[in-house]
Amino acid sequence: MAKAYSKAADVVSYRPKPSLSLDAKDLPAIKGWTVGKTYEITVKAKLTFMSEGDEYGDYDEDSEGGERRKTTRARFRIVSVKDSAKK
Repeated sequence: MAKAYSKAADVVSYRPKPSLSLDAKDLPAIKGWTVGKTYEITVKAKLTFMSEGDEYGDYDEDSEGGERRKTTRARFRIVSVKDSAKK
């Protein structure tokens, strides 16, 4: 169910979660899955890069108080993926 926003500041501060794309070679179980359902998967990933700030400036604005703060960002390389339901 989609989240309801009560004020404009909520919409401005909304940031979608990162996404992950896989094919059946990566995770064969997806062949039997249904769009819209939620599944648990386990991702093993190697941290390949980390920084504070971003390439356009070193800070993110806090929508509530206008406070500026450094943001840590990381990049990963996926090592393996498995269906968490399988033991």
